[in-house]
Amino acid sequence: MIQMADVGIGISGQEERQAVMTSDFAMGQLRFLVPLMLVHGHWNYQRMGYMILYNFYRNAVFVFVLFWYALFTGFTLPTIIVGIPDKDLRRMTLLKHPQLYGA
Repeated sequence: MIQMADVGIGISGQEERQAVMTSDFAMGQLRFLVPLMLVHGHWNYQRMGYMILYNFYRNAVFVFVLFWYALFTGFTLPTIIVGIPDKDLRRMTLLKHPQLYGA
């Protein structure tokens, strides 16, 4: 009895169908197991490798585009330049007249 597996394969026979009902893949004969493992397993391995590389390069392109955009726009320099001098009243005026806080 298999205690741990990534994929369950059930072989249908005349005895019981419980293994087939609880498996991920079902087959009628044991001879189909070798092509399933060798051919389809290789294709799945190759597809997973391509998918991992695709996701890695896609994310690298996204990061590169965002980094290039940040360099091109000067990061947050325009926001800082606008935000620092944005004061309608001076500090001493606000300290002398606290009622201006309500306005």
